[in-house]
Amino acid sequence: MNGYISSDRLLSEFSKVLRRHYPAETTVGVNGSAVAVRLTHGESRSNEGLGYDIVPCFRLQPDDASELFFYLMPDGNNGWLRTNPRVDTYVADELQNFHNGLYRKVIKIVKYWNQNHFWNTFKSYYIELAISLRFLELKSAGSPIQSISVGVHLAFEALRAAALAGDLTSFIKNAPAVKAPDMHALSHRYLDSVHLIMAEAVSREFAGRTADAVANWAIVFGNSFPS
Repeated sequence: MNGYISSDRLLSEFSKVLRRHYPAETTVGVNGSAVAVRLTHGESRSNEGLGYDIVPCFRLQPDDASELFFYLMPDGNNGWLRTNPRVDTYVADELQNFHNGLYRKVIKIVKYWNQNHFWNTFKSYYIELAISLRFLELKSAGSPIQSISVGVHLAFEALRAAALAGDLTSFIKNAPAVKAPDMHALSHRYLDSVHLIMAEAVSREFAGRTADAVANWAIVFGNSFPS
């Protein structure tokens, strides 16, 4: 790769090394920018067990000593993502405190939807960045999120706008843009419809039509959403 380390190859070799340290029934494999380890239990692999992702990275110090150190981690496309978890954690903590403890819940809900109902189209960090930028705007305007339903609706609104805009600028100085997924027109229309359904859910909730609001949530999140 013209003198650069292939992140895909690194993930592949890292996965092979990890594979040797787990029993045969454990699933170990590359999943996007990480190596996913899924521990199973019982006689069937279909049983759900503990799972976690391992991300290899390099810690680097910029030439400018006044800048914070950063990490290079795989981006899932054979390239590298420049990031600093301390910055992301600081932003997340600020948003969590300002938005009544709802920010991280919203992130988890949208990531669940992306993984289970949107073909894992968005990278995890893209989701976090798109939503955090929108929630930072609300913080600057002094408008905290008051309910989980409003937060999820605004999160889908932010993700929809980001997908249309394309790549996002991260919080890390001089870091490359966070790449947007290559979405076809059908995916954009589906995301539009999800945004509208969640907007309607909020309207129904505010009107006291709780059952109708719950029905909207079930449309978006499927049979796994409790009735």
